[in-house]
Amino acid sequence: MPVPATLDDSAAQLAGPAATRSELAHGKTYYTYYCVFCHGEKGDGLGAVGESWDPAPADLRSDRVRQMGRPQLLKSMLTGVGHDPVLEMVVHPGFRRDLVLYVAALAQTETRRSSQ
Repeated sequence: MPVPATLDDSAAQLAGPAATRSELAHGKTYYTYYCVFCHGEKGDGLGAVGESWDPAPADLRSDRVRQMGRPQLLKSMLTGVGHDPVLEMVVHPGFRRDLVLYVAALAQTETRRSSQ
C-alpha cells in the first residue's frame, strides 16, 4: 500500500471492514509510542503527561469519540485541540490507519464493558 501524502488520502483509506488483530496490534504499538503519555493506557485521558495539560486530553472512550466516524476521528487526532497540529507532522502517514482503528476499538471496548 502506498504511503498517503495528505490527511485526505489517509482518511480515504479508513473505509472498510472491522480491524484485524494484526492492525489492532500495530495500532496499539503506535498508540503506546504517540498517545499513551497523554491519554493513558486505557484511553481515559489520565496519562502522566496529560494530567498537566489544559485543556485535558480527551477520554478516548467517551460517547463523543465513540460516535465519530474513522475519517473524523483521524482528523481530530491529527489536528484537534491540544495537539497544536503536532501529530500531523509526527505520526507517519503509514501508521495512521492502524492507530485510528486502535483508538476506535478502545471506545468500543468501553461501550461493551459499560453495557454488561
